[in-house]
Amino acid sequence: TGVDGRTLLSGGEEGVLVVWSLDRSFKQFLPHLGSPLVKVASSSEYYALLTDANTIYLVSPGGMQVAASYSGIKAISDVPK
Repeated sequence: TGVDGRTLLSGGEEGVLVVWSLDRSFKQFLPHLGSPLVKVASSSEYYALLTDANTIYLVSPGGMQVAASYSGIKAISDVPK
């Protein structure tokens, strides 16, 4: 859920973020993210989305716009020593 407790965030194989407004029975979509969503998190400022292509998107909840994206992220275990 969003930090306000009135929204539900979902996404998956289709690469679309869906934000459900639970108190107004309304939903918004952010399509064309390019690959399936793996994880979704929220704060008071952004929704953070992780795709299976190792891209993180920070999305502004008010306008459902991508504020920043970070690609090519590697896990610590993937970095050579």
